[in-house]
Amino acid sequence: MNIGSRVRTARKAKGLTQEELARRAGINLNVVGLLERGATLDPHVSNLRNIAHALDMQTGELLGEPTLPKALAR
Repeated sequence: MNIGSRVRTARKAKGLTQEELARRAGINLNVVGLLERGATLDPHVSNLRNIAHALDMQTGELLGEPTLPKALAR
């Protein structure tokens, strides 16, 4: 699964539209759309961090990396 698919899956699981996710993440709606479609091959780390935060996830989860439980990651 790629980053865009992970973002889309997590966004839908939270019941958010792309517009709501973009607003919560403080990024442009087009960035979310391009990322979800896989049109952005090298997304900026700050965008990934903001999206992860808006989805209540760790950035590593969007990258498909194994992560620690949230309580231990702090």
